[in-house]
Order: sequence, then structure tokens, then C-alpha cells
Amino acid sequence: MSSDTDSPSLCASCLGPNPCIRMLRAENAKECHICKRGYVSYRWRPDPRGPFKQTVLCKTCSALKDVCQSCIRDMKYGLSVKLRDEFEPVNIHLTSNHNDATRLHVVLEAERKAKKDATEASTLLMLENGGASALGVPLLLDNGGSGVAVTAPERPSMPESTAAALMARYARPVNAPQKRAVCSFFERGKCNRGDMCPYLHREKATDLGEESSSVAKEPKLCGAKGIAARYYGDKE
Repeated sequence: MSSDTDSPSLCASCLGPNPCIRMLRAENAKECHICKRGYVSYRWRPDPRGPFKQTVLCKTCSALKDVCQSCIRDMKYGLSVKLRDEFEPVNIHLTSNHNDATRLHVVLEAERKAKKDATEASTLLMLENGGASALGVPLLLDNGGSGVAVTAPERPSMPESTAAALMARYARPVNAPQKRAVCSFFERGKCNRGDMCPYLHREKATDLGEESSSVAKEPKLCGAKGIAARYYGDKE
């Protein structure tokens, strides 16, 4: 299983405006679409009336490209990987041309380097404190057994004017409502959830057009191949 810390790596758009979100955490329940390993997955609902969201990547793979674990967009600007890499390339050597063994080797090497750096930093701190931590107990080099998180790689910075123009045109707003599917039970008059129903209640066919025009459209990931294509920047 890949190394994950206690919280997922998610962008502000996926988390939504609510500061208190209840998440469902599952150990080794899903397979990462990039490295093909089991990881700690999360499922939550940003909007009480909106659909559920979930993670599709492990935290190591998301850190290697510095993208959100759910929407696979850049964590800094909120842009797609394809658009971001045209101005600020991140890990361009990790492409879809590599086979599964090569991708797994890159991920394992990143985790090995992160653990080595954490061990060296902890050892140096122990030596400075006379062999113990500031609390008087030995330091845990593996974050309590949960693994060492891989940090995002260093990246060149694009001009502020370029970043502002791209974010204004392509980035998703944080408080944008999520697009909802139509409730089939409500259309038949059998929905008993009322305002708590996560699906759209509409009386007429024209209501769907009004609802769609006021929300941010989420691009479809189109299964495992679509997720991998967006991760490597092969498509938007």
C-alpha cells in the first residue's frame, strides 16, 4: 500500500466552502489509477445537496504531479495538467509512454527518497537535542507507522500576469455549485427525501437548462484511461 498521511491532498474547489466536512476513509479500498497500488481512499460531499466526490489517485502520485487527488487539477492554480505544463512543467519525465513497471519504479523511488530525507532530518534533530526529541522521547521516523508523505517537486514560476489570466479563464471557482443529475424518483412522484435529496428536482424540462447554466460543468474522467490521460496531460 502506498504511503498516505492522515489527510488527503485536495484543492479548495473539491473541498467546497464548508469548513467542517465529514469524510469516509477506507484503508486500501481502491486501486490508484497510475501506480496500480491500493491506497487510503476518501469519499465526501462538498455540498449537502450535491453529489459525492472521491479520490482517484494515491497521495504519492498526486504529489509527483502536484495535482488534486480528486479532480486531477493543479494544486497551485487550479488548471489542468496539460495547460499547466505548457507554462510550468512538473515531472515531465513521468509520461504515459512508460509502462506500469517504470511508473511503479518512479513512485517507489520518490517514497524512498522522502523516507531517507525524513530519517536524516530526524537524526539531525535528535543529535541536536542530545539523542532525544524536544519532548524527551525518541522520534518516530515513519510518522507513527503511517508512512512518510512525498512532497511536491520544485517547479518554475510563470509570470504573475500569465497565471492571473489563465486562472480567470480556466480555473474553477471555489464556491461554484456542483452539477447534479436529475432525480428519477421525483419525476415519478416517489422521492421522499425532499430538500435533502442530492439529486436535482425539476418540474419542467426547461428547469434543467436553467440549472445547468448556473453551475460549473465538471469534465468527465471517462474511466481509468481518461484519468490517466488527464494526469499525464494528454488531454484536458
